[in-house]
Amino acid sequence: MKRLTKATVRTALNLLFFAVIGTAILASTFMLTHDLIAQSEEAEKLKLINQVVPATLFDNELIKDTLLIPASPQLGTDRDSTAYRGRLNGQPSVVVLETIAPDGYSGKIGMIVAINQAGVITGARVVWHKETPGLGDYIDPKKDRN
Repeated sequence: MKRLTKATVRTALNLLFFAVIGTAILASTFMLTHDLIAQSEEAEKLKLINQVVPATLFDNELIKDTLLIPASPQLGTDRDSTAYRGRLNGQPSVVVLETIAPDGYSGKIGMIVAINQAGVITGARVVWHKETPGLGDYIDPKKDRN
């Protein structure tokens, strides 16, 4: 009986040791890569924004001039989203909204839409979707073959 208890304690200590080591490795990896991942996400978002907003419409850092928009049925969002505000000579000139088209064949389609000061849509891009590969590629510029 004593041997069984010793073996159980040894196994539990081994599991604890590996759990602590594994957690430490995961936490340190997260700490080392968190800033790089955030910079990469910001660069990708800025690249998408630059596809829908002509550079002549803003002279500010669009990615930093943001506004939190509450969930809205008009935008198709069920949680808060971000609006990116473009300014030209300090005056509002364009806004980029995160929207969701609820009527995709295979589910929702996440988009960004740019609207200039006159209320004209200057561009729209699909950010994510679950459409059938091959058939849904035409809405995603990264996969569009044309």
